[in-house]
Amino acid sequence: MESKVIVIHHGSHSLKLGLASDYTPKVIPNIIARRYKNKQQQQPLIKDEANVHKQQPTHTPSSINDVGEDTVMNDTSSPPIPEQQQQQLNNTTADIDTESKRKERIESLTNHFKIESSKIQSLRQGVKDTAKLLPPTDYIKVNQNPTIYNQSNCKNVEIIPPPKKKKKKTATATTAATPYQPPVLNYQEINYCIGDDAVQVSRDVVNWFTYSPIRFGTLNTTHYHSIRSMLDDLVEMWSYAIQRYLNIPFSDLSGYGCVYIIPDTLDKREVKEITNLLLKEMPFTSALLFQESVCSTFGASMSASACVVDIGHQKISICCVDEGYLLPPSRITLGYGCEQLTKLLQYLLLHNDSNGGNQQQQQQQQQQQQQQQQQQVHQYYFPLDFAASKQEIDSGIPFYSKVFEGIKNENVNYNFNDDSLRSQVSTFKVKDYMHANQVLNYHINGDLVYQVTALALFNPDCLAPFYDRVDAQTLVKTVSLGVDHEEVFDQGDGVHLDYPILQGSVSTRSTNTAQNQPSLSDYATRYSQMAIDLAIQKSVMQCGERIEVKKKIFSNILLVGGGSCIQGIKPILKQRLTSLVVTPASTASTASSTSGTQQTIENIGFASNLRQDIDTKHMAWKGGAIVGCLESTKEIWITRAEYQSPNRYSIVKDKFTF
Repeated sequence: MESKVIVIHHGSHSLKLGLASDYTPKVIPNIIARRYKNKQQQQPLIKDEANVHKQQPTHTPSSINDVGEDTVMNDTSSPPIPEQQQQQLNNTTADIDTESKRKERIESLTNHFKIESSKIQSLRQGVKDTAKLLPPTDYIKVNQNPTIYNQSNCKNVEIIPPPKKKKKKTATATTAATPYQPPVLNYQEINYCIGDDAVQVSRDVVNWFTYSPIRFGTLNTTHYHSIRSMLDDLVEMWSYAIQRYLNIPFSDLSGYGCVYIIPDTLDKREVKEITNLLLKEMPFTSALLFQESVCSTFGASMSASACVVDIGHQKISICCVDEGYLLPPSRITLGYGCEQLTKLLQYLLLHNDSNGGNQQQQQQQQQQQQQQQQQQVHQYYFPLDFAASKQEIDSGIPFYSKVFEGIKNENVNYNFNDDSLRSQVSTFKVKDYMHANQVLNYHINGDLVYQVTALALFNPDCLAPFYDRVDAQTLVKTVSLGVDHEEVFDQGDGVHLDYPILQGSVSTRSTNTAQNQPSLSDYATRYSQMAIDLAIQKSVMQCGERIEVKKKIFSNILLVGGGSCIQGIKPILKQRLTSLVVTPASTASTASSTSGTQQTIENIGFASNLRQDIDTKHMAWKGGAIVGCLESTKEIWITRAEYQSPNRYSIVKDKFTF
């Protein structure tokens, strides 16, 4: 365990990092921006060459012949040179001789001055050396003792020691009163940036392009030509973020340890690559890798069993934790998240125009909307607080300046039109992004819109039009539940890590354990579009046969992530889970279960006595900070020396808790 620990939690929406002693992390959007290479760098040179060619005389073949004939005629009949021209030539040669003599004289004088200046500098240096031996004049005190013969005959010299200067305490990045603010960048002088700076420069599509190295909580292998380039981007992004947002130079990281929070469904091949990045590519002295759900329980100060439901930006991960250990059979990943909810809300708002424009205008709006969605950055949780005052809380009408923060942009402004319509129907004035002077009127029921958007978690078919069609490997990693990847840590560095890119077909590994296991596409179709209540029930039922463990887990459901801020999600989720026992389908599927399990499902509860000072979006990061400071986790830290030893893979297997 290190005295200085940096905690990194890299998700699909944002990169959260900070020191373990910090109160809250730095939240950086998961976006990298790079400038296109300038293809017009050689244009000035071409222009100069053109000017040179223009200055040079051009001759056609006919003119060359004419010149040749003239030269022959001039050779045969050349007139004599006049005497005045001959005198001018003689004068120019004389001037050249005098200039050469003048230059020689100047060089001799400069050499002489150099010699003299070196002597003067040596004398000055000697005077400085002797002056250093004497104390400053400000700290010399002369005491005169007058006598009969001469009043200034006897003098006592006393040297007063200089007072010690008090060092001023400089503000550091960890002080809560004055947090460190990164300097403002000049986008004209840089070629690379991340986070909010990348969001700003992404509007300039001509000169900049943006992308994300993490998608759906896993490494984004589909948008790169090679895995090496993807890993280099991760190292560059982490080091850049630490230098800019934490004010820690890259060379000083040799005195820091790193706690990296990994997703629950991350493949062990990817865990090995991340360990290589932390202990080989980056100069950390040690590293500690912990699972996201376990860190969430530590951040919530929960020691009992719990079902952790992380409603993230692009996925929802559900897993059960028992006494600080994750139960692998309970891991389920859903392929939708708050990004699809935001797109659904945007669709419901933008397709309720009361003006009734023509079809051509609607097509243009849809094209413009698709372009904006590509450059849009989600505000991580959706929606925000529904109300800002007690009156609005009682009426249930959303507060206009906050509730639309996830979907608004610089060209769209939402405002209430009529106060009398707030009780049931809300009227909005929206500036048209296609026409600056045109305003569109929207008459919608705000309560119904938000109910539909929130209930889409229980009806994922509504999110099908807004679902990104990507390959199954990037979407979900639940194949690791059945396939054993322990042999990865027994291999050497010379083994090439194969990440198959799936396009229509699924590539299976040539392992004996994977022959009878479900394929990757089966897991993707089985878990990607499941409702959240059904996924929670299935996750708890796969924890084992012990009824006591299931009772504890059903009574402690922990909601984390941005989607946990949705108002009213806990009562609806509790009602849906309790109704699963009453339905015939659920009773038929749970016929083998005892009455104790039915009692467990009826006694559904959420984690209570949670820390109110920690945001649920930062719960996993805070748990990683707590784990990094515990003395009990000192034995599972992986040092650089241990990772460079020949038996490093056996050490890593022993120290990993998963």
